[in-house]
Amino acid sequence: MTPVVQTADAAIRRSGAIVDRLIDVAVSRARARRFSSAAQWARTAANYAMTNASGQLRSTRLEVTIDLIAARALPVSPPRRPLGDRRRVLHVLSEAAEIGGLTRLAARWITHEETSVSSVAVTRQTHVTASLEAAVRRSGGEVHALGSGDPVRSAGRLRGLSAEFDTIVCHLQPDDPIPALAFGAGYGGPPVAVFNHADHLFLLAPTRATTIVDFRPVGQALSIRARGYLPQACFMLPLLVPDDGNGTQASGASDDGQVVAVTVARPVKFQDTALAPTFAGIVAEALERHPNIVVRAVGPRPEEAPWPELQRRYPARVQAVGPVSDPMPYLRSADVYIDTFPFSSLTSLLEASSLSLPVLTLDAHHGLRRAFGIADFVADDSDRPADLDGFLARLGDLVSGPEERRAGGERARRSYELMVPSDEWARNVRDLYEVLDERVRDGRMLGESAAPLYDEELAHYHRGLLAIEQRVPLLWTMIGYLPGFDDRERAWLSARITLVRAVQKVARTLRLPVEGAERLLVPAPREGRS
Repeated sequence: MTPVVQTADAAIRRSGAIVDRLIDVAVSRARARRFSSAAQWARTAANYAMTNASGQLRSTRLEVTIDLIAARALPVSPPRRPLGDRRRVLHVLSEAAEIGGLTRLAARWITHEETSVSSVAVTRQTHVTASLEAAVRRSGGEVHALGSGDPVRSAGRLRGLSAEFDTIVCHLQPDDPIPALAFGAGYGGPPVAVFNHADHLFLLAPTRATTIVDFRPVGQALSIRARGYLPQACFMLPLLVPDDGNGTQASGASDDGQVVAVTVARPVKFQDTALAPTFAGIVAEALERHPNIVVRAVGPRPEEAPWPELQRRYPARVQAVGPVSDPMPYLRSADVYIDTFPFSSLTSLLEASSLSLPVLTLDAHHGLRRAFGIADFVADDSDRPADLDGFLARLGDLVSGPEERRAGGERARRSYELMVPSDEWARNVRDLYEVLDERVRDGRMLGESAAPLYDEELAHYHRGLLAIEQRVPLLWTMIGYLPGFDDRERAWLSARITLVRAVQKVARTLRLPVEGAERLLVPAPREGRS
């Protein structure tokens, strides 16, 4: 075992230990009947597991804890109403935002599934965005905003609301405890599907949910292998993308022989990781081999790594334009789209494909780590080479002339059109609803199988996840979650947050490690019990 692997494994073990301690506190609070704080500690555990590689994409122990809270704090489900002439579907979202793919996906689902009456419940907000509400109103449904208060009270409202529907579809943030409580122990309402949108991350799914809905094969592989769900509990539904009716070839940037290669992503996706090759290395090699390429990055600012060094080495040929609300003008003025690596950017690649811009992604991940890439959405093998030499060679082909780029753009657009909502997609949704009805009649649920034991295949995946995901300190999470705890817990945590900040300041001054200080934020399980 190499030192790099040993260091990664040690970091994963530390994060896993913190998750375990957070769950211990949640159990303690639940047994003390401090249910709101118990739910908030469970949310903290799920969020930490989601934002710090901890060796698990699912925790059976956390699910048992959520069910303990649900069994003690919530009434059992009211009786289900009989199915009417039109299926009544409730789409449950953690949050709805005007900017964000998950909200748009839910709105498109409602718009294109025309045989049902669709309503929406949002668990963490007091309002619903105008575009989502408009889709619901056109369907004949209603909007329910459960607020941002006590998660146990919101879960009770959601459980009661579910009795008015025939089917529940969840589009959740992976750390949301409210649906896990509502559709946990004591739930006996309509079938619940969980759409697995952040399929490479930890997920807190309700134990009494019926089915996991995956949108790509590698996501389903993770659901089965890394989360332990039974194959028959998983359903594949192709990703729903908008039919913009466009397909217009991107115009290209200049007439002086330069070829503009654009890339669009959050800044963290461009930064160096422990996985090779780095994106900066790919860009540098491309600029060395092809002197007429200009690389334009949309998302990162010029001062953010790795762009200052690239701009120093290749002045006038590297541009970092910062974050923008609409990347389409940059895509339309480019000649080629290059995907980030080792962590891809799916939305941006699809937007480029919709404009008939040739796209190029490096399909160098293996095993479960293929979830970090998006090769499933690039139809032609030539546009998803498996190694760096093949990537650079293919880029050279695209640089060589407009005809090759035009052909590549046409392939990208055809691949995109295969994912456009259609009658086939609507039939797949109806098939999903039938599967849900059958499974709930048979009494089948997600919680009937446990999360898998940690082994080398899963360790390999989590080392990769540790490398690509930006870790969120527990201190930041606790500061953000502080209002959700009860008064007693808030007082204790406020003092501890102040203490941890002071300890970390001293440690940085003395150039000592600061990670261990975060343990002070987690009380002993019995501390504060009544």
